[in-house]
Amino acid sequence: MARGTSGLRPTWQLLAAAVLLMAWGVGASLVEVIYGQWTGYMQSSITWAQAQEIVASRPLWVCAAFFLIICGLAADQISRKKATASSFWGTSGLMEELAQTSGAGWMWLAAALATLFYGFTILEKLQTHYFLQDDNYAQFVPGMIYGCRTFWSGHWPAWNPYQLLGSPLADVGVYAITYPVTHLTYLIARDWFHDETRMVDLFCWFHLTLACGFTFWMGRRLRLSPPLAAGVAICFSLSGFALVASRSWYYMTPTLAAIPLLVLLAHSFPVAKPGWRWTLAAAAVIGLLFHAGNAQMWAYCVGFFLLLVILRVWKEGASWRRISGVLPALIIGIGIALPLLIPQMLVTHGVLRKPFTEGVMSGLMSMLYPFPLTNSAMPDGMGTNAADPTGQYYYAGTIFTLAWLAGLAVLFVAKGARAQLKQNPLLTASILAFILALGHQGLLWTLQLQFPLLQQFTCPSKFLLFVHLFSLTLGAMVVQRLTADKSAKQWLEGGSFALLAILMLYHTGLCRQAFYVWADSPSYEIPSELTKLLRPDEQLHRIYPASTSRAPGAGYLQSLNHSFATMSGVASFEGYEPMWQGRAPMKPIADAIEKQPLEILRRYGVEFVVLHHTMHKDELSLNPGVNPVERRAYVPQAIAVATAMEGQIPVFQNASVEVFRINEAEPMARSLQQPNVALTVTLVGNSVAVKTKDLAGDGQIMVNYLWRPGLAANSGKINLPINSDEFGRSIIDIPNDTETVFISYSSNWMTPLLLGIVTMLSGFLLQRQVSVF
Repeated sequence: MARGTSGLRPTWQLLAAAVLLMAWGVGASLVEVIYGQWTGYMQSSITWAQAQEIVASRPLWVCAAFFLIICGLAADQISRKKATASSFWGTSGLMEELAQTSGAGWMWLAAALATLFYGFTILEKLQTHYFLQDDNYAQFVPGMIYGCRTFWSGHWPAWNPYQLLGSPLADVGVYAITYPVTHLTYLIARDWFHDETRMVDLFCWFHLTLACGFTFWMGRRLRLSPPLAAGVAICFSLSGFALVASRSWYYMTPTLAAIPLLVLLAHSFPVAKPGWRWTLAAAAVIGLLFHAGNAQMWAYCVGFFLLLVILRVWKEGASWRRISGVLPALIIGIGIALPLLIPQMLVTHGVLRKPFTEGVMSGLMSMLYPFPLTNSAMPDGMGTNAADPTGQYYYAGTIFTLAWLAGLAVLFVAKGARAQLKQNPLLTASILAFILALGHQGLLWTLQLQFPLLQQFTCPSKFLLFVHLFSLTLGAMVVQRLTADKSAKQWLEGGSFALLAILMLYHTGLCRQAFYVWADSPSYEIPSELTKLLRPDEQLHRIYPASTSRAPGAGYLQSLNHSFATMSGVASFEGYEPMWQGRAPMKPIADAIEKQPLEILRRYGVEFVVLHHTMHKDELSLNPGVNPVERRAYVPQAIAVATAMEGQIPVFQNASVEVFRINEAEPMARSLQQPNVALTVTLVGNSVAVKTKDLAGDGQIMVNYLWRPGLAANSGKINLPINSDEFGRSIIDIPNDTETVFISYSSNWMTPLLLGIVTMLSGFLLQRQVSVF
């Protein structure tokens, strides 16, 4: 290959790039090892032999070789036709060269939706309540159902009094209590299906349907033909990430619905002067998405939206001050988000989250081919090691992904690549998203973790969602361009959709994985004998669940660990809320259990210990990521409690759990003047109600819930002073003749709401002034 032949880069540039690509596969893995030792996320020291093994296990050299083969084929075609990158991607950018056919293509949208709904049928046959797995089952749905029950009973679900000695709920944000679709799907599940747990399936189905429709609309506006736009829609909405990640983390589905709209809005950004229609549409998507359950995905979506807007302005060669046209939409959107954003920032302040370490590196080949041609492990040991294929997590239909890869190969070997990146913003976005999705091997993820706010964003494989949307759309453009001069263009494109539909439905039938698969799902019912023992009346009784964090067999639900106690109406010392349980004042109390288990449990009103059988013997989990040699060593508090129960006689026992009664436990509430008199404690709405009418004179009561800023007490008529004792429990001053004391938690929502309104108004005012910029 001679220097300057045709539209190819000089030979030395191609060889140098190939060497760098192969070296990156080794170097990036070594960087991960070094960074892991430096930051401590790799707990034990790594020897040189182990580092070599880690590097050798990375498939990047295989993927790099595969990519270089495609580059060689692209170079051969460019050399034969004397072409350039510009002649492949289009002189003015591929999107502007594509010929948009007349009509909206509603029949093809209907075909895409029909394929999607058939996919839903397959999923329902795989498992009833398909989306009720992993954290959806153990954390999110119990919190969402409790929050919706409380809201529709006329109370604001500010906290969850059933777990962690009182845990914030609405403020945390991950339960989407302020998101309208949450309540809509709850009401439909409750009143139409008579099954509240159906809400998560309805929630996910609804958003995946929107994702399919919005992606088709986006594709049509990007000049894709109807069958190819429909193909992109089904590949995106039925991708492995869309199904596997969403059945584990429900909040992925609103992101799947929102990102094609944001891409469409960025593509249609009126550089000259954004009108009210565009501004309000963008603001609504930005604002509502924040309420949909995950601030990390919201930040990523807004970030890519702004990137695409900036790239569009760059492409148009407009004045950079025209970027200011996006500010009104951004400000109004943030104003919509502020009523939740500020409480969430306050309640999560100081939380340190350990980032996941692996991106999509191990699944690169599974992005291209389905099982059984290839199968890859999920990142960070997620998924099960059973026979169900794990590689489908990365899959999105083969055809468009390969076409995108071929398009990148053209940029790799041909001249004019920089100009094409400018002409097609999605190209730049797809490359950036892919590098971030690689995690530490892509290096950009490592750089991101150095910034204070971004340090809290975990799991680089979440970028796979953006990789899919961008790469599928670009791949469809490549296919459309390659068929543009064919006489059988319509048949080729229609055949492409049919083949994609078959591939995606086959793939859907293989998506039996989740980040963790529970054997008990979808039931939240525990044996009636256990219910009668732990909840004999309307009063609140507290338990301590001693168990491992996961167990593969049926019956783990009876441990009442995670948020399962919330579903059973039992107050628990433990719970599943990483934003609260890993910080003061809860963490020091939990840590003290290791040294004085019975004393601490008695102090905080624990009447029963529910001991799961995994405390007696390790039971290997199906999930390799939570399956160390000694899994019980990862729950030291539970081990300490289980040890303290040795030799005692259980008051209840079955194949799954043993229940032990703790004698002389502090009551849930008592008078400080009459310490031997326990007070009746019940739940009224979202408040803990303490009956005090039999107490004589003024005095103080102790209520066994942790005091924290925002906790308030009243008698139904007046507010009562509340503080904490030396153990963090709530102490309330009560006047004479007080019949009932109500304890509730509330954060300051009024100030954020007013700030949100002011911010929105400033955005409206700025929109009126945009034309003068």
